[in-house]
Amino acid sequence: MDQNSWKQCMHLLEEKISSNDYKRWANLLTFYSTEEHSFVIAPNEHFVQLLNSKSIWQEIEKICDDKNFEMPELITKGSQKYKTLNIASAIINPEKPASVKYKLPEKADDLINKVTQKLNPKKRQPSCRHEHYTFENFFEGKSNQLALQVSKNLCEQGDGQDAMLYNPLFIYGQSGDGKTHLLHAIKNKIIAMDDGRKVYYQQASEFVSRLVLSIRNNKMSDFKEFYRQYDVLLIDDVEFFVSKSSSLEEFFQLMSFFIENNRQIVLTSDRPSHEIDMPDRIRSRLASGLSAYISHPGFELRVNILYTMARKVGLNLSQDLIYVIASKAKVSIRELHGIIKMIKANIDLNGYRQEITLKDMDDILMPTLRRMNVMVTPKQVIDTITEYYALRTGELVSKVRRRPIVEARHIAMYIMRENTTLSLDEIGKCFSRDHSSVIHAIRKIKKEVKTNSILAKNLENLSMKLLNNN
Repeated sequence: MDQNSWKQCMHLLEEKISSNDYKRWANLLTFYSTEEHSFVIAPNEHFVQLLNSKSIWQEIEKICDDKNFEMPELITKGSQKYKTLNIASAIINPEKPASVKYKLPEKADDLINKVTQKLNPKKRQPSCRHEHYTFENFFEGKSNQLALQVSKNLCEQGDGQDAMLYNPLFIYGQSGDGKTHLLHAIKNKIIAMDDGRKVYYQQASEFVSRLVLSIRNNKMSDFKEFYRQYDVLLIDDVEFFVSKSSSLEEFFQLMSFFIENNRQIVLTSDRPSHEIDMPDRIRSRLASGLSAYISHPGFELRVNILYTMARKVGLNLSQDLIYVIASKAKVSIRELHGIIKMIKANIDLNGYRQEITLKDMDDILMPTLRRMNVMVTPKQVIDTITEYYALRTGELVSKVRRRPIVEARHIAMYIMRENTTLSLDEIGKCFSRDHSSVIHAIRKIKKEVKTNSILAKNLENLSMKLLNNN
């Protein structure tokens, strides 16, 4: 990772966490890189523990993963590595990430021409990019068997009518359980097969950015031609298209083109297609193919992941300890990776012995495991909200439109979405409303929390109340 990538990472992080957390924690991190490695420097070991307990470092990992950035190593001032690298004398007036501003290129035409030129896809997307995402190192279990097997099958089918069996393939599930891994595995497998098929992976947000630039510069014919040169198209996080009418229209036309011409399209989302606020014709197209759900890993798969990751980073964890962690950490694959990294960091920074004990694990992980595993009921959310805002339950779930009650209701819907497994329809029923009202409430809170420090503080307080009550 270079300095510019780090600045972009911090800019995206600022949008994901509260302004208070950003100023208090993220803004105190310093970036440093050598020709071979990159590092993020924290003030001390206690700061690192707090950074992990608030999931800020995990958010940085997600951003780096999403944006294809190399993940820097987190170290502290005064650590042996810090002294060995002589970082203190090398860092002069480090720039503050919070001051970074981004502008579109002055010559947008040059960018459009660059990204739409007809180059060999293998050169534009070399197999070495995300080459670690393969079918061979994908953690297989009951929670993802269908999605994995179908992804493998479509790679072998090639063109023709057989490809229509899984077209479109719609893979959905919560963040961190391997959807992006599967898309890259498909891409890498097809490139390795070298059978003439052209394959392209893109995040939905990048699709939208390309579309905006194309419209702005009157280059829509180039936009359409760019995508239609491919035989297999992989689009990640299609829920990003919600409320973007132009993007939805172009996406629908592109999906129809691929299906009608026996070309494979694979899509991922964090929710099932019927819960995405899209026009019925798009949902109907998605339903005409195959939907494959990926859930959090079960106990056996969690044990396998923890054991493999621990061995990979050189941790000597006993079988009993791995079983205990697996039984308590009913979380995503990405969060399991984070747990192993947290154990490794604590051993390196705090001098734990290599064979960590159950007591050590309690000291290191219990606060984080408790936060990860909190799953609340709708009643707990409603009771907590009504107590916090001094409201009656009847007011919160009624049709009353007074501003304080509406805001509390929106917050309740947002918290239910974040902390329960309820669908949008099920959340709506708790308040005698439909799923569109829930979508509106969630969007509103997500938007306002970025600029409203009072709202951000209220959400933090409510989360702590729910945590303490579980």
